[in-house]
Order: sequence, then structure tokens, then C-alpha cells
Amino acid sequence: MSNILHRHADEFIQFIGQINDAREFQDQVEERLWDYNKYSQKVIFLERVKSIVKKNFDEHVESCENKAQGKTCYTEDIYEDVLFFLQNQMDGYEDSLTEEEFSSIDRSELNKSLSLILDDLNKLKLGQEIIYENLFEEVQDLKDKMFLPKKNWMELFAGKVLNMVASGVISETASKDLIELFEKYSSNIISS
Repeated sequence: MSNILHRHADEFIQFIGQINDAREFQDQVEERLWDYNKYSQKVIFLERVKSIVKKNFDEHVESCENKAQGKTCYTEDIYEDVLFFLQNQMDGYEDSLTEEEFSSIDRSELNKSLSLILDDLNKLKLGQEIIYENLFEEVQDLKDKMFLPKKNWMELFAGKVLNMVASGVISETASKDLIELFEKYSSNIISS
């Protein structure tokens, strides 16, 4: 689902093209948000749009001729207005999320935790018990499933670990290590 929302955001930005009018852009974002029923979907879409707009803004600031000449840059003002609007929209939807849904902060922290787990496992390699690429794919899949309620996501995580043990990708001992690492890095996110 996250991949779909990211693709929608990418296509949206590509369709809009250059942002020349903050109000017009805001209206188009608000109209597009009607396509999504869940607040969590709206947040994921807005996060992606915001990250793309921020990247474009940063690129503009680096090459802005008006700024270099000490002139006022209206494009910079437009980007700042748009970024403020996007953050404000995200904050509003985040406030409406239930405790079962991942907030953007939860997703960010969980992504960091999953990356740390992969780093730790890659360093350890747990002997010859792990096929790292397969584990990496499974973790990437988990990252894309954070639109699920937290309880369902945890059940999916546990199911993937069990499936990896059953299929021989990792040993039972390695699965315990994996779960311990996950609890170490993620206990505050999932318990909330």
C-alpha cells in the first residue's frame, strides 16, 4: 500500500510540474486527498509529496540566481508556503490517527529500527544461518506494510519470522536473536 501511495504522490508531483502558485497547489493537494479514506493513507501520501517538494526546494535554493544577486526570491516563498501547508495538513491528520495506526514518527523510528536490525545481522551474519538478501527483501516488505494497524503489523512480522524458520532461511536460534533485536529497537513504538 505504501508503494501505491508513494507512486500516487510521485505521479501527482509529476503532473503538477513546477509549483508556481502556492494556493493552487494547496487546492490540488486537498482535492487529491479525497481519493483516500483513511487518515494514515493521507499522511503517507502527504509525507511523500512533502519529501519531493523539499528536495525540489533544496535544489532551487542551491541554484537560485535571485538569492545570489541579493534579490527577493518569490519561488522560495512559494516553496516555504507549500511546505508549511503540507506539514500543517499532516499534523491535522496525524492528530486523527488511532493508537492502532502508525504515525509518521512511528514509521520513521520503525524504519530506523529495521535498518539497524539488518545492519546488526549483516555484521553478525549469524554464521551461515542467514541468507541476507532474502531477509532484506522481507524487511523491505514489512516497511511497505506500515499502513496496517500496529497489531496486524506485529502479527505479520512474527509470521514472517516463523515462515523464515520453517523454510530454513534462518534457524530457530537466529529467529530468537532477530526478535530480541526487534524488541530492543522497537519496544517503545509497538507498545504505544
